[in-house]
Amino acid sequence: RLQFFDSDRLADIMAIQVTGHGAHRDACPRRNRGDGADEVNLRCLMALRTGQLLTRMLGEIGLGRGSVYICNIVKCRPPGNRDPQEDEIESCTPWLVEQISSIQPRVIVTLGNFATKFVLQTQQGITRMRGKAYPWHGRTVIPTFHPAAILHGGGEKSRQFGELREDFELVRDTLAAMDPAPVSAPAPEPAPAPVQAAEPA
Repeated sequence: RLQFFDSDRLADIMAIQVTGHGAHRDACPRRNRGDGADEVNLRCLMALRTGQLLTRMLGEIGLGRGSVYICNIVKCRPPGNRDPQEDEIESCTPWLVEQISSIQPRVIVTLGNFATKFVLQTQQGITRMRGKAYPWHGRTVIPTFHPAAILHGGGEKSRQFGELREDFELVRDTLAAMDPAPVSAPAPEPAPAPVQAAEPA
């Protein structure tokens, strides 16, 4: 277990921290407000049904869980899974900055209201912010719904599920635009046929 803050009030409450996991390379950190009970118990982020939906959305755009890095704004689950308080966010922010600095992602996907408002410093809700890509400190931020909200709001039958899929397609297109397909070299022209000497008359 990594221990970063000596005076992290949440760490005094929680026995286990879940700081992040995934690929330390070109990645899409998904920023949540904090771990749920399942994530804490399993010592991983986006576990069980929520994680299965995330894995499915990634698969639909040609990415695996191993190709992204998942992290939270706060590094411990707040009691009762409440929203983190300002001083808790402040104490965890340096860790988050270090994670982003280490990973150097080109695209960041914020999941849900809390992460989107925190990263983009906006009061607009996720419904109004989703569906677009935003420049952020030389990177691109794409907000979308949290998979847990989709599962609790009707699943695949809900309008939000279709919008979640659209947002992941935007992630795919954004990454593709950053890595355009190499232009193939033109095929060499066929060599001219040898000229045969004329037969004597």
